[in-house]
Amino acid sequence: MTSKEIKPGCCPFHSQPFAEQFTLWAVRLWVQAFSDETTADEILLDAFTRAGVPHGYDRLDDLMSIISCGAARTIRINDPCTSVISADEKSILRILARIQLGDSYDPSSDLQSFLKPSGARVAGEKARAFASALMAGQIQLSASERLSFDGIGSRLLGSAPGSQLIH
Repeated sequence: MTSKEIKPGCCPFHSQPFAEQFTLWAVRLWVQAFSDETTADEILLDAFTRAGVPHGYDRLDDLMSIISCGAARTIRINDPCTSVISADEKSILRILARIQLGDSYDPSSDLQSFLKPSGARVAGEKARAFASALMAGQIQLSASERLSFDGIGSRLLGSAPGSQLIH
């Protein structure tokens, strides 16, 4: 995969806080590479290292591998340069943000919207590890409602332009 194909410099969702921008970009780039059967390992590893999250890429890879291979339904993840945040992307960001709050939140119940219960339990552990790695690097996600997304139901499961679908 070349840098032209993945456009690492774009960030049309720039109105979001840095933590959300960075995390969403990383998830999108990982899914794009997975869908294209290519690799973005070097770019993501370098990005996480520069952001002060040296174990972030490994934790992201663990989480997204489980979600992508064990999806119980189609999950919409937009291309890295798409300006809207899908409902599924918003859910992932919220799950990670709630983990970072440090309460007794169990992410497996929310992950069941993507995965079967057994996969959701394992993904919950991986989400906790990813959220912790982000926190260790001072990347604190916001659990606020400020995230904008396209909530048009018919587009969420369809193949909208600029989307990667995990099934």
